[in-house]
Amino acid sequence: MKQLMPFVVALLSLMGAALRTQNISASTQLKLPAGRRVLAGREISGEQLEQMLAGTNREPDVKVAKQLSELELTERLSAARLARCEANLRGPDARRPLIALADRSSFLDPPISEIPTITEPDPQAQRRMIALVADYVKKAIHQLPNLYATRVTTSFQHNKKPLHWVSTESAIVRYRDG
Repeated sequence: MKQLMPFVVALLSLMGAALRTQNISASTQLKLPAGRRVLAGREISGEQLEQMLAGTNREPDVKVAKQLSELELTERLSAARLARCEANLRGPDARRPLIALADRSSFLDPPISEIPTITEPDPQAQRRMIALVADYVKKAIHQLPNLYATRVTTSFQHNKKPLHWVSTESAIVRYRDG
């Protein structure tokens, strides 16, 4: 199982590289339903967000929350950078818009510094990787354990006011018999 992980990572990287060579980004593939508007705000990078939050440790939580709700990221926010940003926040009022900002950025391309530079495998190697992944899924799906987990869904709303928290719901999700 661990032997196949490099192949899966390479396959996923290939898909991203193929999209980038065709000038297609994950953000351009996202289609919004009719009538929905893209949230407009001041655009900043993940690094700029981290620097901004490092300097806000003495500002009131509500003020930081308002600043965050007026921002849009230009790149995907990694889990490590999100954790560093959260460490600079004082309370839950600012954490909610930060989480919403990070969630919206998940449809964006990662920063160029986080994209691995690997060469594209030849077509034969690509077919071999896909065959290995398909074989792994066929075998592994039946060996997965029965489990249950708690799914937490946090909802936000953005009208004419800055983005704000609406609700948090949780539900138990069960997986049984492959």
